Amino acid sequence: YRLNINKYADYKFACSNDAAKWVFGNNKEYILFKNGIEYEKFLYNDKIRNKIRKDLGLSSNDILIGHVGRFNKQKNHDFLIDVFKELQKINDNSYLMLVGKGVLEDLIKEKVTRYNLTEKVFFMGVRNDVYKLMQAMDVFVFPSIYEGLGIVVVEAQAASLPCLVSNNVPKEVVIDPNLIDFASLKDSPQKWAEKIMKLYKSNSNRKKIDITNLKNSGYDIKTSSKKLQDFYLSKISEY
Repeated sequence: YRLNINKYADYKFACSNDAAKWVFGNNKEYILFKNGIEYEKFLYNDKIRNKIRKDLGLSSNDILIGHVGRFNKQKNHDFLIDVFKELQKINDNSYLMLVGKGVLEDLIKEKVTRYNLTEKVFFMGVRNDVYKLMQAMDVFVFPSIYEGLGIVVVEAQAASLPCLVSNNVPKEVVIDPNLIDFASLKDSPQKWAEKIMKLYKSNSNRKKIDITNLKNSGYDIKTSSKKLQDFYLSKISEY
């Protein structure tokens, strides 16, 4: 549809500047409209964290790395497993939680088996309680090859999760600079593993994110829906 959008669309929205450039090309006439989330669901909760980790058989000393996304080339699970293999060398009390389904899932499972990591990787499938699973995680890792935005990184920050993200993810995803670090996919899996440990150690005292920062970032669903409503109503009044 990209060929016809600029010709026929009355108004153009984009969730990030990178997404706008990909869809609209050099056309600058678009409105940056951030995807809102129900942030209250994601706010850090000790009770939920302890229950999920108990169900998984994890102790307080275990490190749980998390990822949410479809099993396809874009999400780069293949690289993520290499990173986790290196993390095991640094700390063998680390575990990996993968949430999602997709065409490459079986290949990733084969790689996990080949690396003898079967007991260390949780394949969770498609879930409707991602906001709960994020409470149990210690670091969120998102090594995408490309992204229009990466809304799950916003959700992870709302859950006060430190995030290691590929520099292919738009910078608009940042809510709290203290919770997020970017890395190049040209860096070795070992370097990514080292950064994961650094994020883990520097965020050991987990607490709820500053809600003001989250609201000011534009990712509050109530603010987003009001902005969209006001836009439509303003255009209707013009007619």
